[in-house]
Amino acid sequence: MRWTTNRDVGKAQMSDGSASVAPKEAHVTSTAPRACPRCAAELVIPVVWGKPSPDDFDRAEKGEFALGGCCVPGDLGKATYWACGVCGYHFPVAPLENSSPIGRLLEEISWEGNARTYRDGGRGRENVLTTEVFALLDVLPRTVFLGAVLGAAHGADVARTAGIADVEQMNLEILPGDARAVLGDGSISTWAVQPDVRLESPRSTVWVEAKRIRASSFQEHQITRTLHAMLTSTAHDTRLLLLVLGSPPPVKVQGVGTVGISEAVAHSTSPMEAREREVLVAAGRDSVAWITWDELAAAVRRAADLYACGDSSTVAAVRRSSDAIARAIAWHS
Repeated sequence: MRWTTNRDVGKAQMSDGSASVAPKEAHVTSTAPRACPRCAAELVIPVVWGKPSPDDFDRAEKGEFALGGCCVPGDLGKATYWACGVCGYHFPVAPLENSSPIGRLLEEISWEGNARTYRDGGRGRENVLTTEVFALLDVLPRTVFLGAVLGAAHGADVARTAGIADVEQMNLEILPGDARAVLGDGSISTWAVQPDVRLESPRSTVWVEAKRIRASSFQEHQITRTLHAMLTSTAHDTRLLLLVLGSPPPVKVQGVGTVGISEAVAHSTSPMEAREREVLVAAGRDSVAWITWDELAAAVRRAADLYACGDSSTVAAVRRSSDAIARAIAWHS
């Protein structure tokens, strides 16, 4: 059988229509990696799967591709396998995903079905403001800027300190999608929450729930359910739920009124079993912090004023990005 490879989409396919046992095609979109993750050699070739013909052995010997074997890996539909032409290491590469903050925001708007309401640029909408601000915080020097934001927040001192220590290595996702909790009986919740931002390192996780600057309210169980999902769906040593608010607590909760954050958590845990309620109420004290948008802007401004670097172009880029955060918060106010 003859094989051709397409390095642009990262898949191997049969080109002669042979009826013999064919290596399985990976139906994914992925660019070919530039170098081997083990030895850094830049000679990377695709891996093909299935029962090889004598010609396949010859072509593999010439380095056109690597033979993966007859047993096709179960994740081949989700990843493309590549091999190093120098050290022989085989490794999967996951397909490209919509991880862009703008792409995620557009996807969310499309599901809302009311794109016309965004004609003014989404002014005042929390999803637009959050995307603008945290996309910039993601690329600014993390310890200096995002660390400053966590440092300026209120409450959950231990969890915030751990988050600051890990912030540089955290993966940051904006509008990451649905998250569910593991309930006391081991089942998965029928309800889902959608944190606005999720940061994760091997040790720590920070979930962000942001409200718009103008008058807004939380859904009745929103804070508690987000806290519950964070505590039970991750295995991190330290977990922090950061609320970004238009004004300091107390907060408005639908069906409850204007209450403190701990009171909002206690209200939603009242029907739960004692042990589950105890864990969530304690987490309401120890794992929930808050900061206002104005305080966030001030923390970024102070960090920019103190930032020093030997390269003037880098300093200018940092200043432009920090100024953009201030402008976004001012515009949405």
